[in-house]
Amino acid sequence: MRNLFIIGNGFDLAHGLETSYNDFIKSFQKKVNNNDKILHYILLNEYNNAHRNWSDIEMLYFNILNNYNNKTYLYNHHRIRTTYNNSKDLNHDFNILKLHLNDYLEIQQKKIKSIKALEYLFSVFNEKETLVLNFNYTNTLSQYLQSNNNIKCINIHGEINNVSNPMIFGFAANDKDSEILIKKNDNELMRNIKRINYNITTNFSDFNLKMSNSNEKFDIFILGHSCGISDNLILSEIFNHINTNTITPFFYNDNEGYIQTNININRIVDDYSKNDQNDYSFHKLRSLPHCIRMIQHNSTEDEIKTFKAKVHDLKSNQKPLPIRHTTKVT
Repeated sequence: MRNLFIIGNGFDLAHGLETSYNDFIKSFQKKVNNNDKILHYILLNEYNNAHRNWSDIEMLYFNILNNYNNKTYLYNHHRIRTTYNNSKDLNHDFNILKLHLNDYLEIQQKKIKSIKALEYLFSVFNEKETLVLNFNYTNTLSQYLQSNNNIKCINIHGEINNVSNPMIFGFAANDKDSEILIKKNDNELMRNIKRINYNITTNFSDFNLKMSNSNEKFDIFILGHSCGISDNLILSEIFNHINTNTITPFFYNDNEGYIQTNININRIVDDYSKNDQNDYSFHKLRSLPHCIRMIQHNSTEDEIKTFKAKVHDLKSNQKPLPIRHTTKVT
């Protein structure tokens, strides 16, 4: 592996799909009227504003999972006087949310507006050493890989309407979070924890094998992923990997988009807990002048021209890297 592309929801948004949290919750509000269900009530009322994002749903689910029958917690945090009888009832409501998300995205992916500049990007990196780690559930990315079939893709969070690669939607619990749930001795509490669901397919293990078998350093390119805490489990492994060479975000809109991603990556690499500065990972993140503004379906001709020129320079300046000898897994 020489190039690793990380694809997030901003990639779908760039194609004109209404896949933001706010877009989805408006649809959920129109189709689902379950104010008697605690999780749905909070989403439809307290969490119904433009300042929320997808990680808020996941964190809310985890917090309720830890306190589903705690009257004091639910009242103090959400002014709700009822509780769930058991964790299974909560997961039933969460499953309704997932089913609606599947149906909503199925409609949205029919509205994809192709972006010629991205066809150029993937053609430039159309080589066997390129891997795409796609966090989206839609088929937006597939249209670019059909003609660039040297590029391998792993849909790490599954795909809509795919029983062999089902959607993974839940909470990315770290070791501490998982330990809290495990000690409660209720298997239902772990049903929607991502690390458990990653084992339903071989995607996660296949990706780890790719990184383990790589005997050279690799460059990371981030398209449409905010690098928030919802995917911290996987991103931490990637950004802190010994073979990671550079991290290049394709930032949204303006400098603020780069700054926010910059901060999130800083949080994930967690250099503050490391004793040796030689182990620091944040220095792998490229500075703003060396990064690229994410192209949109309605970008101007000048913006498209600039994007292509920067992609060309990015690839041209990608120097051969020294081989890092590792023991390959067989």
